[in-house]
Amino acid sequence: MSTEVIAAVVGSIGVIVVAIIGLIRRKSSISSPQSTEKSRPAEIIVERKWQLTGSALSLSVYIDQARVGYLRTGEYKTFRVSSGNHSVYVEMSGDGATCNLPFLEEGETKTVTAFYIPAGMFYDAVLTVKPKF
Repeated sequence: MSTEVIAAVVGSIGVIVVAIIGLIRRKSSISSPQSTEKSRPAEIIVERKWQLTGSALSLSVYIDQARVGYLRTGEYKTFRVSSGNHSVYVEMSGDGATCNLPFLEEGETKTVTAFYIPAGMFYDAVLTVKPKF
């Protein structure tokens, strides 16, 4: 065999090896994708409707019996929580209400709304918190 033929064969083999390595790398990146995105924690958004009645009072917010903040009328806050079942309790002037949320997955967001129903002639004032779906 001449040197030209040998060089052509060796060059062809080199190209084939490089192509095979490229395919192997491509296949491994397809078969086992690397997730660069971190999972988000679950979030609970607590909003307080704007109302003139009770607007001078702040609303205490508790998640799973731990005080996490206060809300003024018309405000909302977002709280990051672990996945699982949670309870939201709101309190204003000694009156309170609880909302139990179903299981929250990672990255899931649930909103609850708190509002105050002032006393009327035939009923007492009521503080309510309800899920907003």
